[in-house]
Amino acid sequence: MGRSAFISRREGRYLFRARWPACLAKNSASAFRISLRTADYKVAAARAARIGSWMLNVKAADDPEAALQALWPRLQALAVEPARDEADYVERSAFQLMAFEAQYRVRTLGLKPNAVVPGWDEHFLALIRENSRAASAHAAAATVEGRLERRRQELSAQGADLAVLPPAPVAASSPSAFGSPAIRAPVASGDKRSRLSEVLARFLKLREGEDGDRSAANDIAPIVQFAVDLWQDPCLQEVGPDQIVQLKQAMPEIPTTEGLPADKRSLFQRWSIAKECNYVLVDSEGKNIKLTRVSESTLRKRYRTGLNTFWKFLIDNGYVPGPAPDFSSSSKKNPPAVERDAFQEDELLAFLSRPLFTGCESISRTWKVGRFFCQTFFYWAVLIQLLCGMRPGEISQLRCVDVALLYDKWHFRFAKRSLLAEGDGDDDGTEGEADTAPGGNDAKTRNAFRWIPVYPLLIELGLLHQRDAIVNDYLARKFSEAGGKDRLTTTEIAKLTDEARQQWLFPDWKVYVLPTGEIRWSQAASKVWQYVKSKFKMTRQGLALYSARHTFKGFIDDVKGLSDRSRRVVMGHAPAVDTSGGYGPKSITEEQADVILQLSNRTIDRMSIILLDAKRKADSGELKVIDAWRNDERSGDVKLQDALEERAKQYR
Repeated sequence: MGRSAFISRREGRYLFRARWPACLAKNSASAFRISLRTADYKVAAARAARIGSWMLNVKAADDPEAALQALWPRLQALAVEPARDEADYVERSAFQLMAFEAQYRVRTLGLKPNAVVPGWDEHFLALIRENSRAASAHAAAATVEGRLERRRQELSAQGADLAVLPPAPVAASSPSAFGSPAIRAPVASGDKRSRLSEVLARFLKLREGEDGDRSAANDIAPIVQFAVDLWQDPCLQEVGPDQIVQLKQAMPEIPTTEGLPADKRSLFQRWSIAKECNYVLVDSEGKNIKLTRVSESTLRKRYRTGLNTFWKFLIDNGYVPGPAPDFSSSSKKNPPAVERDAFQEDELLAFLSRPLFTGCESISRTWKVGRFFCQTFFYWAVLIQLLCGMRPGEISQLRCVDVALLYDKWHFRFAKRSLLAEGDGDDDGTEGEADTAPGGNDAKTRNAFRWIPVYPLLIELGLLHQRDAIVNDYLARKFSEAGGKDRLTTTEIAKLTDEARQQWLFPDWKVYVLPTGEIRWSQAASKVWQYVKSKFKMTRQGLALYSARHTFKGFIDDVKGLSDRSRRVVMGHAPAVDTSGGYGPKSITEEQADVILQLSNRTIDRMSIILLDAKRKADSGELKVIDAWRNDERSGDVKLQDALEERAKQYR
């Protein structure tokens, strides 16, 4: 049998895959994909043929209007037919996806589908309702109760004498998961009469339990609330294609908060003000303030992602049928995202020649030239990014115990928590167990948890000295409070030593806790960067706090003998970009660590001269040392302690 060009296999199941019709495609590379819901090729080929029978007509269409007209004959048939079996459901789902995109494209032309094809709206709504019923029926049939009921009916049809069972939560009148509404009992699902705002509240409550904080209220709720306000808080059953299109058209018109009053910052308020004043506000002094639309990055990463997450919740809980709409949205008036860039060598050397790194006026005036050497959290944040490639938020969460030996070389260990005790690595240098108890570290992805070699220059600059000073200071205070070390038992001393090693490595790094309970580990560093960038007029596009991490990536890109997969492991990225990439060590090997520790190039040599010269002056007394770590911003931070305690409850 010849193989169909429209069928592909993934994880043992077959997919229908074809290019979108040119008049409906988002870009030249976009593909239409839908699961054929089978591992049998013959069944997959038959289902693909049904989809192809009407799709080929759509692919021949020259514009969205013609595409809608090409879909109309099949829609008329599907709208009055029930989904009798899984093959029907697969075709109907594919048709719904294609039809939704076609009518969306028609609406973007300023037309209404019902005007292009009279009767379209009524028939499309009937299709969606039947597809929703079939999807709910399939989900119910997949449960234990559903499978038992199908088996009971099969045995009953064979004339077997069966005991009468109590009614199942979901009744089924046919062995199939599908059937017409007339012969099938209704399936329980989410309450479609609920207001959108009510469902949002349920979603946020669920996420608070899953996340351990209310971060979803900050990341996802704003764009969903915008939809609530825009649509005037409808019942879920009232949300249709027109509302989705209205939302997609409105999102690119939301302005940033710049220039707006502090009490007018919700997305809907910002959108309403911008529409009312045509993006030009007049301040109290009569000056015009031009409002700027949000960037493409905000539309893609925050708004679309937030809506996708919420809509998945609606589908998974039976509030709405799938598939989810495509919430991609943008316009030519939305600024493109600014790509972060690495430092150029002259920029980096000029930055590292500033007073913070070479001698400052005081701990509160680190960017003015003076006679003090003050290694603040920002000093270390920049250098660890540059020489180790860690993210600022990861550096902020390091504890003294997280500077540990691996392969007899110093490494940072960014773990789900911190190491339990010294030498937590096994005797053979392999990774020990991580403490996943209360207050585990935050990470961008699970791949961020890793060992990172400590570049030798950091040790020369006194990183280990700072770690030991923090530990010893804690022990000295506790011994003093106890009336002397000799008053304590061996067990008490061991406990205090463990506590000392769990102290923050950079306690002067202030942490911000949002009202939602979400901890912003790197925000203080971002604020310092914005000040520095403005003060020293570092105006080149792409320069950011992350530029130091990008610079490190450039350093290791130039190293021979380090594979792309190894670079991904070092950077804390997913090691797999394809099937073969998923194989191999998930943490750094001794050989990889040696390559990183031996990094050497002209830029590193020149920055080392600047940094070590200042350290030499501090050691000789030419610069007076200020221990920035003594300016503890965390121990007395009640909000931080409460947030960590709240997070700890997840593990109890």
